[in-house]
Amino acid sequence: MEGEVKSNLIWFSVDNILTKGVYTQDDYIVINDGVKTHKVIKSEDVKILGKHNLENALGAVAIGWIMGLDVDIMKEVLSEFPGVEHRIEYVTTIKGVNFYNDSKGTNPDASTKAIEAIKPPIILIAGGQDKGSDFEDFILAFNDKVKTLILLGETKEKIKNTALKLGFNNIYIVNNMEEAVNKSFEVSESGDNVLLSPACASWDMYSSFEMRGEDFKRAVYRLKEE
Repeated sequence: MEGEVKSNLIWFSVDNILTKGVYTQDDYIVINDGVKTHKVIKSEDVKILGKHNLENALGAVAIGWIMGLDVDIMKEVLSEFPGVEHRIEYVTTIKGVNFYNDSKGTNPDASTKAIEAIKPPIILIAGGQDKGSDFEDFILAFNDKVKTLILLGETKEKIKNTALKLGFNNIYIVNNMEEAVNKSFEVSESGDNVLLSPACASWDMYSSFEMRGEDFKRAVYRLKEE
């Protein structure tokens, strides 16, 4: 579409170094104005997790640059902005175990992005309403990062059977979110990351993904009180 756009085009990319635009180079987000480059922030210092969120950050920097925002202001915001609730949201750490709420992961592709974003070892809580999804690519995306799978909801047996077929068998079946969170903590070790990313809709057990995420967080905070 480049030739069809009559306005000024600003490119951004996490994969390519550009002659003009916003990109990553040597682990930094860089603005290239066509004459010189300006380092904004180290990629690892962007608070929101995941390559897809890094791409979003580049787009935001491109907008900020064109609007004349100070680079230091953009750096400050990117290092502090925690992201949006229920989207790879850091909840808390209990005895060295980190808990993340990605209840917005309502399909296998979205949950795969979350798995890619979180550092291993991961204890994954998944399952929910069956939308007819195929879970093979989802299980294959575990790629030695997921050490334990905890399943609940309508799809629990379907996901379990797919995982077993693909050789992943460290699986627990639970009845509700509190059981899932308690089991995740029971089998965890310091340094583990517990991730709720269901890969399914919430409507088998909840009226919305937001309510599912809130239930997860309540169960996590109850652990903290014990």
